[in-house]
Amino acid sequence: MSIKFNSILVTLLVVFATVLLHVSEVQGGRKIVINGDDWVDISNLQDPEIVKLGKFAIREINKKAKATLVFLKVLSGQSQINSINFQLMISALDHDSPHYYKVVVSDKEQGKSMKLNSFVECTKFDEYIYMCSDFVDKDTKSDPSI
Repeated sequence: MSIKFNSILVTLLVVFATVLLHVSEVQGGRKIVINGDDWVDISNLQDPEIVKLGKFAIREINKKAKATLVFLKVLSGQSQINSINFQLMISALDHDSPHYYKVVVSDKEQGKSMKLNSFVECTKFDEYIYMCSDFVDKDTKSDPSI
């Protein structure tokens, strides 16, 4: 009789624990599902590879628009999980005045094959808030300067 009672008790405890874990997951625990198209924050903005992308964007726009921007730093950035695309907010000097730009750069071979896809000027309102023009994709040919 005690063997039967113990197996029933163990079964009830396992079911109870399973239900509690499920309720906990539904109420408070979040599952994050990331696919290859999702953008995730870049944790180290001073990483030499990330800085290289920002400097590349400034060099390219200087060539194409005959500008004289001077790269300052990467302010924020995201990258796509299974992709080669990087979206960066960068600062640069334009005639001794700081300006802010949102750029999208593709980097197929880690620095060997970079492409500037978008370069948009932004207005800085405070440390974390920027207002940028609409996203411009080079392939749409809506921005002749790129």
